[in-house]
Amino acid sequence: MKTKYYFLSLCLMGTCRFAGAQEKVSWKPKYGVKINYVTSSLHTTQKYATTFNAKSLSSVQAGAFVELPIIGGLSVQPEVLIGGQGGQSKYANENVWSKETLLALNIPVNFIYNVNIGVGQVYAGAGPYLGYALSGKYDGILGEYDLKIDDESGDFKKQDYGINFSWGFKSNYGIGLSMAYQLGLRNISPNTSKEVKNGVFSVGLSYSLHKK
Repeated sequence: MKTKYYFLSLCLMGTCRFAGAQEKVSWKPKYGVKINYVTSSLHTTQKYATTFNAKSLSSVQAGAFVELPIIGGLSVQPEVLIGGQGGQSKYANENVWSKETLLALNIPVNFIYNVNIGVGQVYAGAGPYLGYALSGKYDGILGEYDLKIDDESGDFKKQDYGINFSWGFKSNYGIGLSMAYQLGLRNISPNTSKEVKNGVFSVGLSYSLHKK
């Protein structure tokens, strides 16, 4: 009987300690908004042309995010971002760079690990992303026109996917700085003579509505 009471006492003490530890962890979602300066490229592989050149294109993204704590410093952070991306290209015999600008909706879902440093948190993470091309414009040697977004006969396919890498700093006052890189894994060109994949680097400023 004494052994039974002793065992129950140990279980009760353990439960109390676990509950006390859980109180220290905030399970509340953290909502926020962000704006990014974007440098993007269309990584193109031509099957027949070997004198193809490419360079990056600058644009802006804006959107919102929510951070959902999982356990300890680990959390998952989905984001919804809309903005410009694309790239510039030309062949060796051309004197004009052709610019292809896409308006795209990107949804990265990062698993991030946070480390407290007193004035805030530093973090790093990675995860998948989905992208959707909404519209596009061409401006170059062939003139200026709207790009066709279609998986079969367009200039670009509608959907993109890949891996997103993210790292940054979040202050205790809600302001954060971030960097991210989206590595496209899908060929977004319907043209069978070439392969095109997205590469998007961004530097961002964020504001969290949930402060420490």
